[in-house]
Amino acid sequence: MASRVWEQGSILYKLTTQKWIWLTLPFALVGVLLAAGGIPPLVKIWWVMVAFISARNAGMYANRLIDEPIDTQNPRTKSRILPQGLISQNVVWAATIASFILFVLAAYMLNPLCFYLSPLAIIAIMLYPYAKRFTWGLHILLGLVMACAPVGGWIAITGELELATIVLAAGVLFWGAAFDIILDNQDALFYQQAGLHSIPALLGYKRANQVALSLHVLSLAAFYAMTGLLKLGLIYKLGLGLIELCLCYEYVVIFNRGFEEYKKLAHGLNIGISILFFVVTLTDVLLLG
Repeated sequence: MASRVWEQGSILYKLTTQKWIWLTLPFALVGVLLAAGGIPPLVKIWWVMVAFISARNAGMYANRLIDEPIDTQNPRTKSRILPQGLISQNVVWAATIASFILFVLAAYMLNPLCFYLSPLAIIAIMLYPYAKRFTWGLHILLGLVMACAPVGGWIAITGELELATIVLAAGVLFWGAAFDIILDNQDALFYQQAGLHSIPALLGYKRANQVALSLHVLSLAAFYAMTGLLKLGLIYKLGLGLIELCLCYEYVVIFNRGFEEYKKLAHGLNIGISILFFVVTLTDVLLLG
């Protein structure tokens, strides 16, 4: 019995693809950091982490469950856990519900506004897997889901929304949407054949990545706008300059070397950018704030 529980738990862990957690977690922590103007109480950080991880896990479970019929047909994804039948859908649904309950509990422990807004985050998380079935705007929806992280982190500290919160959220939304467009290049042909929707399936490789580039520019513009709203200093600005260089390299690879070469660096480069954004923001706030 114990071995069976351990096996199912290990499979559930694999479903969450934890290696990608640092893609979005730094943005949640930046929201906390900027709202507090420094390091907030540890209890706040704890509940923000619980809320973030539980919401992310629920989203990954729901995404795999809802996309299971599509993943079974897609050559790239048919070897995933659910298409192979390695775990019961009922177990994954139970884990999804439990994760959402934990998310709502964490939101309740943070403050009333976090609690009242938590259903909106759940709705956005649940809508994203369905979006590819009816709109190419699925990338914007994923960006919106990712933007919930810094907004939630900010509200966790202040208990209210401010202009800077919205600008930060916009930066994360555009960044997340751009990243999703780039990754969906790998499924463009399958989406076209299956009648599914995405920017790469609609526009093709070159034009889709031009759209992604435009969204990354908008994202950086939002992050630069934060300097005026929150009086962020030189370290933050230099950090954004380094991020610009990373993105320039990313698009050189995408346009000149092709998507197969990009895939080799996608994980490390994009997570590196997220962590860099957090580190320079933290350093600027602590040393120059």
